[in-house]
Amino acid sequence: MNRFSNLKIKNKLILTFIVVITLVGSIILIAYSGINKMSELDNQLFYENVKPIGDISEVTLSFQKQRVNTRQMILSETQEERQSQYNQIIQERKKIKVAMERYINTNPTQEEKDNYEEYLNVDKEYLSITDKVLKLCLEGKIDEVKPYMRDGSILVQLASKEQAILEKAIEMSMKNAKEKANNNTLVGKSTVKNMLITMTIIDILAIAIAIFLSRKITQPLNEVVEAANKVAKGDLNVTLEAKSNDEIGMLSKSISTMIENLKVFVKDSYTTSQQVAEGSRQIADSSTVLSEGAIEQASSIEELNTSLTDIAKQTKQNAKSAGSAKEMSIVVKESAVKGNELMHDMLEAMQEINKASEDISKIIKVIDDIAFQTNILALNAAVEAARAGQHGKGFAVVAEEVRNLAARSAEAAKETTLKIEDSIKKAENGKNIANETAEALDNIVKGIEKTASSVEEIAKSSTEEAVAIDQINKGIEQLSQVVQRNSAAAQEGAASSEELYAQAEILKEMVGKLTLDEVSESSDGIKTSSIEKSSVNKSHEKPQIILSDRDYGKY
Repeated sequence: MNRFSNLKIKNKLILTFIVVITLVGSIILIAYSGINKMSELDNQLFYENVKPIGDISEVTLSFQKQRVNTRQMILSETQEERQSQYNQIIQERKKIKVAMERYINTNPTQEEKDNYEEYLNVDKEYLSITDKVLKLCLEGKIDEVKPYMRDGSILVQLASKEQAILEKAIEMSMKNAKEKANNNTLVGKSTVKNMLITMTIIDILAIAIAIFLSRKITQPLNEVVEAANKVAKGDLNVTLEAKSNDEIGMLSKSISTMIENLKVFVKDSYTTSQQVAEGSRQIADSSTVLSEGAIEQASSIEELNTSLTDIAKQTKQNAKSAGSAKEMSIVVKESAVKGNELMHDMLEAMQEINKASEDISKIIKVIDDIAFQTNILALNAAVEAARAGQHGKGFAVVAEEVRNLAARSAEAAKETTLKIEDSIKKAENGKNIANETAEALDNIVKGIEKTASSVEEIAKSSTEEAVAIDQINKGIEQLSQVVQRNSAAAQEGAASSEELYAQAEILKEMVGKLTLDEVSESSDGIKTSSIEKSSVNKSHEKPQIILSDRDYGKY
């Protein structure tokens, strides 16, 4: 039961509907079962009782036709007519056989089975005699057949007996059908009765479930409504118990929490109203002190304003001097930058001189190689002149001169190479010195830039300080006006504090009318009582606001 109570209302309704649908389904199932049973009984009545009557009736009709055909065969004058009647007799016998097989396969009673056995015995004897008669007829021996057709003959007796057996079978089938029909009627009435009883029980259960669910929902809801009405009338001493975890239980918990919070709020409001009354009285007493302090502050602000005016003049002079220093640092910076650029141009020129010296060194090396080759050729020419003998003496002299000239060229090329290498070394040394000078100039430029930046920042800060001091002067003037207004506002605040004190007293009276403390218990189980204005829960007291004349010195 507790598990059902803790279900959500939606789940309760769904569960109730499921139970009701299950009950309705059981009614439908019982009705369906009764209808099926009635249908089965009707089918059984038809196939086991009504249909066998039709089969026996068919057998009786075919048996009578067989007798008529036999008589017509005896009375026929031609052989063709006799043969035709004979064929019809055979067809009727087949029909009788098929119908009797259907009859015996319809679940007959033991009495019907005994009657069927008697029929077979009589029919067997009847067919035996009938076959003799038919054979005589086909042979044309009509005179021998006529004794069999007379009243009282064995054939007529057997036919009458077989007819009586068939009639008895019909009577038994009719009797069984009537009994089965009566039984079916009783079963139908019993089924209807059971359905009515079941429907009555299910209706009672459905009504009980509806009443139970209604009470489960409305009873706690009525308690919540009653508690809300009491709170609306000012009675806060209400206790709600959440008996379930459904939506109503959650609502009860929420309202109970709200009431508790409201109690705390009311008690705190009462305490706060006392504090407000006391604080407003202190504010009224201190407003005069605040006014006097405002007058003294106005005098002090006037003196401060005069001092700030002098500081503003000095700050403006500092800003002006910083601006002049900034302009001079810019001029020096430009000169240093220009010198740095010239130094870089000189470095580039020295690099070009160094490169040209390297090219000359390469040319001299080529000249040295040419002198070496010329010397070789001169030696070869001297050798050839020696081989030529007397005719090569003049050529030898020329070759010797060429060799001497090549030697002097090689010597001059070596000396030139040494001097160029010495020049390259000195140019490289000058390049290094120039690089160091350029680096020093770069450092000087950077230092000048930093100095200019610092001077600019000083000038900017001085300007900003001058602007700020002007703003401070304006602010102090405004503050002086505010202090004067505060003095007037303090006097107005005193009057407002008196009014606030009166309103706080009214608030205390209104809060005191609410019911809080538990003193008695009413007949419905909800505790109620009234609170005295002078008694407040000590656990909810807050620190009081205490103002002193010394606090106004902060302002």
